[in-house]
Amino acid sequence: MKRILVIDDSFFVLTAVKGILKKNISDILVETAMAAEDGKKMLLDKDYHVVLLDIILPGISGIEFLQWLSLIHI
Repeated sequence: MKRILVIDDSFFVLTAVKGILKKNISDILVETAMAAEDGKKMLLDKDYHVVLLDIILPGISGIEFLQWLSLIHI
């Protein structure tokens, strides 16, 4: 099963992206987070095949999140 994490501060975007992915890709688990900090916790707890990330987020930005992600997944 493929695991995808979607991080966006818009509930509507999260719902739409999750629905589109689940409709078009079989054998998929889509999880969502509304802030980068929540996404960090989820990534430390589980492995994901793909992370879809908004750039403008509350708290740390998507760019800062990517910098953090590159450090922990070397």
